[in-house]
Formats: sequence, structure tokens, C-alpha cells
Amino acid sequence: MKNNFNRFLIAETISAIGTQVTRVELPLIAVIMLHATPLYMGLIQVTEILPILVLSIITGKIIEKISKRTVLVLANIFCALILLVIPIANYCGLLSMPILISSAFLLASIENIENISQLSYVPTLVEPDGFQAANAKISASISLSTIIGPTIFGLLIAIMKAPAVVLVDAISFLISAFVIHGNIDKTINNPENIISNSCETTGNLSGASLIIKNKKYLISL
Repeated sequence: MKNNFNRFLIAETISAIGTQVTRVELPLIAVIMLHATPLYMGLIQVTEILPILVLSIITGKIIEKISKRTVLVLANIFCALILLVIPIANYCGLLSMPILISSAFLLASIENIENISQLSYVPTLVEPDGFQAANAKISASISLSTIIGPTIFGLLIAIMKAPAVVLVDAISFLISAFVIHGNIDKTINNPENIISNSCETTGNLSGASLIIKNKKYLISL
């Protein structure tokens, strides 16, 4: 199961970097390619925050009985598909602010689902005495992504156009889905153990994956 956690950590890192790239590239596309007004820029920010505030409880109920590995795989695949809409729409001359805002909202909603699934998935990959170490690794991964993501975006945007960067971003989510899919869908903890440790795990991992990932948006509120 250690290999399963390592694969999850690699996939989480790739996905987190992709998320950071997305958060930089969408506003840039809005400004440079679509000449977005301050109102539209504000709408993009709101659509990225709204799912975190509104959908968390509903999402938890919906995915409660679904395999968390499956949810994580599908979440990354859907993120890739949504991102692919942007370069395709641009190629067809159909790219617009409504498409960009809708994409931002859907991506934020899926990220919310992914974050909640991770909180339930990690306890099935490590022994109870390994939660603290797992939390530290995930926190480091997410923190690292906030540095690496924008850096990678800066390098990519210097050598290719924004829609091409979105395409590369989409590929990163597909890679993440592939890595997680390689996990054996078995758990080392029975449901009772998972429930008994949920308070400690959720308290630790929610701080790592939800707050750290979205802190710049929550601070802006």
C-alpha cells in the first residue's frame, strides 16, 4: 500500500501543479485574448471561489458511497476535457468570456470534488500511525506546486501561445488520472477504522488540500 500512496502523491503533485497553471492562465487569456473588462475578471474570481463555499456539503453526500480512486481519476479526466474546450474553441473562433467563465466554474467545482475525495482516500492508503507523515508529504507537495506551477506557466508562455499552454495543462491532468488509476483499489483500513480516525485525518488533510490550495481566494474575501 506504500506504493499506492506514493503513486497518489505523484498524481496529486501533478494535479496540483496543473491547478496552479490553470489559475494563472485563465485570467491571462481573458485579458490578452478576450480583452476582458474588470467585471468579467471579477466573475472569473467568483466562479473559482463559489464551489468551495457552496458545494462542499452537497459534494460530500454525493460521493460518499463511490470509490474515491474512481472519483479522483474521473475528476482529472474531466478537468482535462474542460481545458481542451478552450483551445478548440479558440481554433474555431468561438472562444468567448462565457466559455471561459463556465470553464473556470466547472474546473473549480471538480477541484472541490477532488479535494473532498482525497480526504477520504488517503486514510485507506496509510496505516493510522502514518497519517502525520502522509499529511506532511501532501502539504509539502501542495506548497511546492504553488511555486512550480506559475514558474512552469511562465516558461511555457514564453515559448508558445496561451491556447497551447492550456493543451499542455490538460495533458498534465490526464497523466495524473493515469497514475492514480494504477493504484490497486484496496484499503488497509476497514470502514470502522476509517471512521474512527476521520476527525484527525480530516482536520490535518483538509488544512493541507483545501485551505492551502485555495488560501489566496479565501483571503481575498
